[in-house]
Amino acid sequence: MKRGIPIVISAPSGAGKSTIGQALLKRDRRLRISVSCTTRQPRPGEQDGRDYYFMSRAGFQERVHKKGFVEWARVHGRLYGTPRAELDKILQKGFDVLLVIDTQGAAALRKLYPKTLSIFVTAPTWRELVGRLKGRGVSKKDLEIRLRNARRELQEIPKYDHAAINDDLPRAVGEILGIIRRERRQRNKIPAL
Repeated sequence: MKRGIPIVISAPSGAGKSTIGQALLKRDRRLRISVSCTTRQPRPGEQDGRDYYFMSRAGFQERVHKKGFVEWARVHGRLYGTPRAELDKILQKGFDVLLVIDTQGAAALRKLYPKTLSIFVTAPTWRELVGRLKGRGVSKKDLEIRLRNARRELQEIPKYDHAAINDDLPRAVGEILGIIRRERRQRNKIPAL
């Protein structure tokens, strides 16, 4: 059995990375998602082990110290991380693992897993991105932070294997699914003797 591929999807807030990730999981039976750990409290309807592994700050930091995360980050005062053991277990079973993470997490993952497939998703225009964020009803301060982060994240596009524009959700999902399937075929080619 072939080892699976880590597949990263990154995007600025508002570009649709989470929605695309969920659509990809529904359309491709070879994709799995690695459940992340977080120090935030569960939201209504969320279940430990399904949505996140909810941890204490001390437990999270102990795991960081033991190098138990492939990548981790502080977001809005909370800690989030991808557990290394879970990722490796899924990859060993031959499934590809979809990780919807920020550019810092993607860089850390590529160092540990050089064969990671990375895809950056953007909104079609800056104006569209701003409109999507405003449509979420975020505060003016939060909007400024997200836009400042978006400018920084967009500078990282050249470090990714592919980029896709989310101007139409079904089209963008189809494009990204095509990228993933082409990559699988390419990696599974038997070299000529």
